Amino acid sequence: MNNIRFIQIPEVCPICGKPVSVVKEKDSEVLMCMNAQCKGKLLGELCAFVGKKAHDINGLSEATLSLMIQRGLVESPIDLYHLKEKKEQLAYLPKMGAKKISNLLKAIDDSRNTTLEKFIVGLNIPLIGSRAAKDIAKHERIRTKETNLLEPINTFIVDAAENYDFTHIEGLGVERNNSIHNYFKENYDYVCALASQFTFQDNTVESIAANTSLEGKKFCITGKLKKFANRDALVADIESKGGKVVSGVTKATDYLITNDKESGSSKNKKAAELNIPIISEDEYCQL
Repeated sequence: MNNIRFIQIPEVCPICGKPVSVVKEKDSEVLMCMNAQCKGKLLGELCAFVGKKAHDINGLSEATLSLMIQRGLVESPIDLYHLKEKKEQLAYLPKMGAKKISNLLKAIDDSRNTTLEKFIVGLNIPLIGSRAAKDIAKHERIRTKETNLLEPINTFIVDAAENYDFTHIEGLGVERNNSIHNYFKENYDYVCALASQFTFQDNTVESIAANTSLEGKKFCITGKLKKFANRDALVADIESKGGKVVSGVTKATDYLITNDKESGSSKNKKAAELNIPIISEDEYCQL
């Protein structure tokens, strides 16, 4: 007897009634509600929004955000920027004294000064993480100059809403491009309202790094560092000069940075096999 049962995939979210979309993530297909303000996923959205890779707002733990949702203080990330109007209600939350409230409101206010990269991460668009957000922000700063728009945030919103092909950006394939556009179909008004809460540090094309000595060059990093404080610092330096950091060594890699050139690591072996220059931190600084 055939016991196969067919499950009908819903077209709308059972919680908010907004359209859902199938998002391909690696080898899986995941059904997601595309409404950024859906109450069913609000806690996750808020946690991503206040996280270190997005707006890095101290004092807003998952537990605190959960309580704020339960008490009706926050129904969207935008509401965080109106909490100063609800000081009295905040005081009723556990362990929320006057000093903590003051510090929290200051942290929220400080986060208004942001970048396009952090803003994109904070939107929590499916498949668009911090790496993709950084690439998009860089691309949109360049397009701002080309399209004569005033600010990169405007360029991004226009491109996302008007079906611009983001696959022009290296590393962004069809699925990520579709995810951006599907997100904006449901959240255009929300994104515009949210953007109005911020001052963008990269609001002019002048913020594009003047040093482009490594433009187009791809670097892979392996092993311990001595000159730079940590790997993030080295990555930031490479990107500030127009270069790009990749996770693995391929034919497209221009340099492997390591302080142990004699290491038997897989990356060293691959670089030697492909005749890719293996350089130390000091040699990198001389490029």
